[in-house]
Amino acid sequence: MTDIMDGVVIGAAGGALAGITILSLDYLGRKIRECCEKRRVYSMLRKASCLFMAK
Repeated sequence: MTDIMDGVVIGAAGGALAGITILSLDYLGRKIRECCEKRRVYSMLRKASCLFMAK
């Protein structure tokens, strides 16, 4: 019976660790994507404002 409980505990810990890893990678991916999109938008706005100011 103890062997079964040990297996259940180890399985639960492994599943929790896997879930936390997936959530962390998803969060990191969203932040990286957000950073890239911000850079692109800021660059576009900077170019547009320079063109506007030059006229």
